[in-house]
Amino acid sequence: MFYRKLVCSFLVTASLPWIAYGAPQGSDGVLSKRTPSSTPAPQLVPGEISQKGQLPAAYNAGAAYQCRGGYDLFFTGDYIYWDWTQASMKAGDIVVSSSSSGHQKAFVLSPGYASGFQVGFGSTTLSADDWQIRGNYTWYQNSVSSNTSISSGTYYRYIETFSDRLNFFSGDVSLNQKMNYNELELLLERPFYFGKRLLSNIGVGLASLWVVQHNHTNLNGTYGVTLSNVTTQLQSQTDKHFKVWCLGPRVELDTSWLLGEGVAFLANATSSLVYARYYNLSANGQITTPTGTNSLSQSFPNNFNTLRPILQMFLGMGWNQGFNDNSWRVGLSAGYDFAMYWNFDMLSFTSTQGNLVAGNMFLHGLNAQIRFDF
Repeated sequence: MFYRKLVCSFLVTASLPWIAYGAPQGSDGVLSKRTPSSTPAPQLVPGEISQKGQLPAAYNAGAAYQCRGGYDLFFTGDYIYWDWTQASMKAGDIVVSSSSSGHQKAFVLSPGYASGFQVGFGSTTLSADDWQIRGNYTWYQNSVSSNTSISSGTYYRYIETFSDRLNFFSGDVSLNQKMNYNELELLLERPFYFGKRLLSNIGVGLASLWVVQHNHTNLNGTYGVTLSNVTTQLQSQTDKHFKVWCLGPRVELDTSWLLGEGVAFLANATSSLVYARYYNLSANGQITTPTGTNSLSQSFPNNFNTLRPILQMFLGMGWNQGFNDNSWRVGLSAGYDFAMYWNFDMLSFTSTQGNLVAGNMFLHGLNAQIRFDF
C-alpha cells in the first residue's frame, strides 16, 4: 500500500509541468483565462438591421423603435394626392352615327387627382411585449363637372330619368359629381423581426368611415325614341344623393425590407369588413316637356344596412434615422396607395324602377409621409 501511494504521488508531481504548459498564460507566464475567439456583437438597435448573435433563435424579437427611457411616442403626417373613380361615373353613351347601331362612345366622368391629408399618433408599450397603439384620421374630397353640347346628327342616350330612359337626346348636357371622404382607424400592433433585414408589423383594430356623395344632371334640348323623331323639347334636372357610415374590424400587415443606411422598401396591405348604414339615399328630379312639368322624388329607408369589404395596399420607399443616441428619430416615406371598396357606390341605382344596383369605388394615388419618434 505504501509503494502504491508513493507511485501515484510521483506521477501527479511529474505531470504538473505539462498541465501548466498546456494552460493559457499571460505575458508574465501566469495562468490566465482563455479569451474568446471573436468580440461580442454590438447592441441591437430595434428597427434597424440586426447582426449575427443579437437575436435569440425561435423568437420574433420586437422591432418597435425605443427612444428616451426605452419608450416611444410617434406622430405622422401624410400628404395624399388621390384619384377617385366608381361605377356611376359612366353618365351615358354618345351615338356618333346616323343609325341606332352605329358607333358609340362611352361618356365617363373623370374627376382626376385631388389633395387630402392623413394624421396619426401612436405609442409603444414595452411592458406588453412591444405592442403599439396607433390611430389615424384621413380627410379627402374630390369633385368633377362636365358640360357637353350634343350637336345635330350626334345623340346622347341611356340618360337615366324618372319618366323613362332617354333613347336619343340632342342638346346641352351638364353633369356634376362630388364626394367627401372621412376615415378613422384605431389599431393594436406589434412590430417584430422576420429576419435580419425584414421587419413586419401585424395589427388588428377598428375602422370607421363617413362618406357623402352627390350627383347632379341637367339636360336642355330635344329627344325622341328613334333617330328620325328627335323633336320633343326637354328640360330635365336630376339629383342623386347618399350618406354612409361604416364600422368594422380591420387587419393589417406592414413590411419593411431594410436595404441599409436607414433606407427600406415598404409593402403594406390592409383589409376590412365593415357594417355600412346608408342615410338619405334619394333621387329627385323635374322634367319639363311641351305637355307640362313632372316632378318626382324617390327615397329609400334610412335603415338600409349591409356589409362592405375594403382592401387597401401601399408600395413605396422609406428612410428612418435615429439622432442623439436614438433619443429621437425622423422618418420619410413616399409611395402609391391602392384602395378598392366593393359595392360602395350607391349612385348607380335605377331611379325608374327603384332598383338598388351598387357599384365599386376606387381610390388610388401618391402618399408622402413624415414621421417623428421621441
